[in-house]
Order: sequence, then C-alpha cells, then structure tokens
Amino acid sequence: MEYIFPLMATLTTRPTGFTISVYDVTSTSLYIRWSKFPGAFSYRVMASPMNIVGHSLVAYFTDVTIVGTLTSLTPDTVYTVKVEAIDISGVLLAEAHTMQLTAPEIPTIEQAYSKLSNSITAEWASVPGASSYLLTAQDGESFIETIVTGSPGTVTGLKAATLYKITIQSINAGGRSQLSLSKKAKTGIF
Repeated sequence: MEYIFPLMATLTTRPTGFTISVYDVTSTSLYIRWSKFPGAFSYRVMASPMNIVGHSLVAYFTDVTIVGTLTSLTPDTVYTVKVEAIDISGVLLAEAHTMQLTAPEIPTIEQAYSKLSNSITAEWASVPGASSYLLTAQDGESFIETIVTGSPGTVTGLKAATLYKITIQSINAGGRSQLSLSKKAKTGIF
C-alpha cells in the first residue's frame, strides 16, 4: 500500500490558529515546527506510528521553542504527529495534528564501477518502500545527481579518468533517506 503525504503537511484540530508542520523528513527523523500559542508555558510533541505496533515518542519543549526534531523513528512508516500547547498549571490550551510518512531505509552500495569514460554504475539491494533512488557522483570539485528506479543505476556526464565518490539515497512520498556510505570508482580513459 502506498501512502502519499505532502512534505509540508499542516493540520489544526480546532479553529485556534495553532498549527504544526513537517519541514524535513529522513528515514528515522521528522523535523517539525509549530506556531506559538498565547499563554503556553511548554509544548508536548508526540509521534505515534499508524497501523503497526510500536511505541509513541514524546518530547517536551519550552515556551520559546517552536521547532523540534523527533528521532529514533521507524523507516517507511506513517506517523500521527501531535503538538499540545500547555499552560504553567499543566492545562491543555490547544493542540494540532498532522500525519507524515518517514523516508525508506538507507540503501547500501554493493559495488560501483566504470566501463566508460563518462559514467559510473552502482549496484545495491532494493529497499522496502522506496519508489526511486538518488545516485550522486562527487569528484571534490562538483557533483552530478541522477534519479533511478532500481539497481543497477548509472550516473552519466562525468569527466574521464576521474575518481568519484558515489552515494545513494532511497526516496518515497515522505522524503529521502540519509546518504549511504560511499564507494569510490574511477571513470575510464576513453
């Protein structure tokens, strides 16, 4: 089953003007922000996985904080994220909710090689939940990125006889994973 959630989903539960939004996603983290709420002494943020057995993550923030990072999440999982504005007495003033899919797991490059002077091919095992992959070739001065749907994938437009660092990220509707560990490969002479 494929879930499609916009990267910057925002949802409020009551017409209070209090909102939460997700502004970045990785395999195991959600980067969130929320609006300040008048009278709030602190904010409680919770992330609960949907449709799977798992523990909710709870974090507390002071009244001056309006951004936060939720870590230790499960890759390729839909979370319900809720922020609550709480007054100094512990009374709930307002709450806002959103849903967000985390990115797939980080792929591992098994090998990277070149048979031509202008391209490098990488091979990796597919990652559950990934709809595509972002291959990056970096030579220290510049980089070239290519989106591919599966292994093997090839980055073209490279310089001849040049050593490149190759990395890969898995992608789904939620976002991109963190970068893989790199492999080095050198393009051919001709």
